[in-house]
Amino acid sequence: MDTVVPDLMKVPQETSFDDVGRLLRARDLAPLPRDAARPVLGNALVSLHGAAHRQRRISENKLFSPDALRRYEEDILEPSVREAFAALSALPEDPERAAVNLPAFVTELILNISIALIGIDRRGEADRKRIYEFIDPLIAAHEIEWSTEDSTAAIARAADAQSRFWTEFLEPAYRRRQAAHREGGWTEPADLLSVLASPDSGIDDDTAAQECALYLIASVFTTTSTITNTVELVSGWCEEHPADRDLVLDSSSDFLSRCVEEALRVRPPIKPLLLRQATADASVGGCPVSAGATVGANVAAAHADPAVYPDRPEKFDPTRAPAVQVRRTHYSFGDGPHLCIGRPLVVGDPRAETEGDAAHIVRAFFAADVRTDPSRPRRFASTARKRYIDYPVTVRIAR
Repeated sequence: MDTVVPDLMKVPQETSFDDVGRLLRARDLAPLPRDAARPVLGNALVSLHGAAHRQRRISENKLFSPDALRRYEEDILEPSVREAFAALSALPEDPERAAVNLPAFVTELILNISIALIGIDRRGEADRKRIYEFIDPLIAAHEIEWSTEDSTAAIARAADAQSRFWTEFLEPAYRRRQAAHREGGWTEPADLLSVLASPDSGIDDDTAAQECALYLIASVFTTTSTITNTVELVSGWCEEHPADRDLVLDSSSDFLSRCVEEALRVRPPIKPLLLRQATADASVGGCPVSAGATVGANVAAAHADPAVYPDRPEKFDPTRAPAVQVRRTHYSFGDGPHLCIGRPLVVGDPRAETEGDAAHIVRAFFAADVRTDPSRPRRFASTARKRYIDYPVTVRIAR
């Protein structure tokens, strides 16, 4: 067993690649009860385990079918990217290059998919701006265990944001879908609200609000972090390997997909320690733990395991080949029964022949000659891990 890596929460934890995988796949380890965030996420998919989790997940899997993934990418993402970059030409500061805050820009792009995925009927520009305001407070609740701000105040803000999100956007759409189910069934493409509104779901209003809040922050948060990190890491790589910039732009090459995978390995967008609660006596990190104890999977340590990544595992290298066969996204989306349901949206799905949001948007930035902007400071979220909320760049304006 590897030496335990010191971390924010000193619980028994696995650190090697194999042991982390075994812990995440264990059926007798449940998501840690999130007492502080219970008013916001306590009934959402991320908090469930066992039969309740399986049932909810099975009902929502249809949202990530090959047809749905193609629709998100072709009908929503691609036009959104074109329109967002074209709109930069209206900015007056510089006729050649536009200043962009990368995380905010990406969040607005991904928000279009999130709105369609959830099933929000109001989708105008003013509606998107209003929904955007709910994201940061809800993310703070999702990360509450790692927050460096007052948790009581953060949860209060998140609960208020969730209530307003429900009243202004979710409830009207939810009631429309409930009425459609009563009158013979929902005939439009499936979305989260139509699944939750089914009479067979057993979902109440509070649970529907929490599930939609989870989908909003999970779809935006993971993708925005992944894209920001990938742009930064690939930019540094291309400074040292300028010929590889052409590979980034080549949609027939898998180089950019490998860059995204390597960025996910080096900087997984999930929490630094995935916490679980033992539902039976077990051994974790070489320590016996009793039922009810909190244990952890140290994803960052697993992604640097020299048995799997023997050559400078801390370094970003999209050309590396692991010493053993591993899944392409490692543990960046978890593993086992709680593997992130939205993973195919971010990294694509061979069944759907989709590239994924991350590669698609990163390529668009490099096609626009993205460059870091040293004149403006970078800023991190108020958490004990590195997550950009301001990452200034400039891009070439298309004329």
